[in-house]
Amino acid sequence: LPMYEQVMEQIGKPIVFNICVLGALIGLTGLLRPASLLATIKDRVPPGFIDMNTRAFELGMDMGAEYSMR
Repeated sequence: LPMYEQVMEQIGKPIVFNICVLGALIGLTGLLRPASLLATIKDRVPPGFIDMNTRAFELGMDMGAEYSMR
């Protein structure tokens, strides 16, 4: 998946690449509920970075869902 390229194109900050990867993993596997992970992101990430991390997570989820075999 071209996650790094998409993060840079759509968000512009490489620091959220890891959250995009997490989203892709969840999108591919469905191991956890996305709402649970988003709640954790909101609890752990500084307030000024929640939106950027949420967008990265959702970007990864969308990319992962495209390749999901569920």
